[in-house]
Amino acid sequence: MPCLKQIQGIKVEMYFNDHLPPHVHVLYNEFEELIEIETFRTYVGEVPPKQRKLAVTWMEAHQDFLRNKWEEFH
Repeated sequence: MPCLKQIQGIKVEMYFNDHLPPHVHVLYNEFEELIEIETFRTYVGEVPPKQRKLAVTWMEAHQDFLRNKWEEFH
């Protein structure tokens, strides 16, 4: 489960051979949220709003990178 980015204590991870839809795992303390790469919608879970906003802002700026990593890992 490579950590793709760490932002102010927030980890954005992607697991090898993970299930569809394409998504990342956003982890912050005891919270975890799976966020879809294409739509930035929550698939399951929840992180605090401030941390979610930071993660999604990074995801929006690096969406092509995330798509490529998903393809590479799957």
